[in-house]
Amino acid sequence: MSEERDVEVLDLPASARDDKVVEGREGRLFLANDANRVLAQHSGELLFDDDQLRRWQELLETRTEWLAGQGSHHYFLIAPNAHSVYPDMLPEGVVSARVRPVHQLMDRLRAQGSSARVVYPLEELVSHREHAYPKTGSHWTGFGAYVAAEALLDEIRLELPLGPRTTDSFGFVEIPFIGDLGAKLTPPATSLYIRAEPLAPRARLVSDNRVRNTGRRVVYESDAADGAECLVYGDSFAMRVLQFLAESFRRLTFVHMANLDRELVQQLQPDVVVKIMNERFLIAVPVDDPAKTQAELEAERLAAGEVLPPQQQPPRPGRALSLSL
Repeated sequence: MSEERDVEVLDLPASARDDKVVEGREGRLFLANDANRVLAQHSGELLFDDDQLRRWQELLETRTEWLAGQGSHHYFLIAPNAHSVYPDMLPEGVVSARVRPVHQLMDRLRAQGSSARVVYPLEELVSHREHAYPKTGSHWTGFGAYVAAEALLDEIRLELPLGPRTTDSFGFVEIPFIGDLGAKLTPPATSLYIRAEPLAPRARLVSDNRVRNTGRRVVYESDAADGAECLVYGDSFAMRVLQFLAESFRRLTFVHMANLDRELVQQLQPDVVVKIMNERFLIAVPVDDPAKTQAELEAERLAAGEVLPPQQQPPRPGRALSLSL
């Protein structure tokens, strides 16, 4: 069989093959030469200035306070770069800085006694790093997403009664995988990836507009009649987290967008609102006003034909793993 039939391949645009990748130790690939200058951030060469930190604090506190007025709790989950989880695997000459933009932001919020709730599950992912990120992908694996989801839920449980952690809803299997970084090489590079396997999930996917990236909207529902409702907004790192978060809510809605859609919040009236953003994207401070709504973004993407193909057939079987937190 050909390699393309033997491994799981991400749905990637033709532009995926470029020079935005460097090889580290033991064959691990890392994102590089990107618009956010992730290597410069990681080495401490690129840091926030005072104005950027002020704007981040104002943005997070404005979101938190406005949402509190709507009856919603707000949380900010920052997905660590693979560079932060595997600093010892980086290419020779790339040094991990003690202070990076993510540390600057968290240190400022802490020093200012900010109301913003930030979850940066680096320690948890490092504890499970053997299975947290694939060698040929920049995004966390299904198990890495599970680790991050539980770190976030532990924080939410401090304020809301979400119920105990579920241990029997999902299993995990190991499969060969061409990730977003492996696809940039010729020939493509493969690695092992840990996929989440639904066993007896309480939540079910009820709608997905299949819009590519910005403007996508996904909804999960469960039979927990007295549960809370959740709105998640963020980037591609959120997609693998959703199925785990959905287990703890009556209804979970995800929208792929950088800004907080206040119209959508008022429409859904969620109990919990979660922002998920990859660490490297922090360097560009988002703007909530003026900004387009999810409905406007969806309409634009549909008009442009930016739609994902139909969902694939059931995934290929993999090697079952016994993994737990």
